[in-house]
Amino acid sequence: MADRHDARVARFDEAIRVPGSLVTEVLERLTGETVIADVEHQFTASDGPQSVLDLSEGSKVMSRAVVLRGSTSARAYVLAHSTIAIARLPGGAKRQLEERREPIGRILVAHGTAVRRQTIPGPVDRPGGFERLRRRASSAFLGRRYLIVASGQPIADVCEWFLPSILDAMGAGDGAAGRSS
Repeated sequence: MADRHDARVARFDEAIRVPGSLVTEVLERLTGETVIADVEHQFTASDGPQSVLDLSEGSKVMSRAVVLRGSTSARAYVLAHSTIAIARLPGGAKRQLEERREPIGRILVAHGTAVRRQTIPGPVDRPGGFERLRRRASSAFLGRRYLIVASGQPIADVCEWFLPSILDAMGAGDGAAGRSS
């Protein structure tokens, strides 16, 4: 049983590290279902010059905490918190983030924005200040932090915590959903 779990973790780890892949696409391929973003909280604030987003003091950012879950199963797969540079979003993307249950990567790609991930080294802290997320993140088997970069500028600072339900979904049907062609 532990070997099957370890194999699923290895398969997931390999899939999630592919350059240029969206987390949402990887989740959908591995779990066999569409992924939606349930917004836990979302608000606009001012950012300071110390931010990894390299913004001037007072620049507007969106703080967005979501649970990425299966649209059919309602399983929670990923907890994510993003700090998003609003002025760097393509036209209409802010409104879509506010009004839709779409992950940020999917919205950016739909706008034709070429993005890449830039890993932020070091530990990924549990989401401070967001008690519901922090409690749920304690069961995560993997956490990571990165910047979403487009046209040489960071658009978002993203922290993600991957939940064991991903591995459960990958193991359903003896791993059939997790096999790639």
